[in-house]
Amino acid sequence: MMSKPGYAGDSNPHWPPHIMFFYSDTDSALWGSNLPGSPVVGVSDPVEHLTSFVIPVQRWSDGAEYREGSVAEHHH
Repeated sequence: MMSKPGYAGDSNPHWPPHIMFFYSDTDSALWGSNLPGSPVVGVSDPVEHLTSFVIPVQRWSDGAEYREGSVAEHHH
């Protein structure tokens, strides 16, 4: 999700720009996620047999540099 008006949900509506990868039944630790200094966040869902990897990036889809608090206000 690299679009500035992207919506991640009501509990955390705006995330920094990031890319995501999805794999079935993968141990996220084998990919180096969630380690100190690693930019990769891994979340496993054993019920869905799905592992999601989130990697923050420094630019929005329009090429603008990400700065914390720079997300445009988004309404539904």
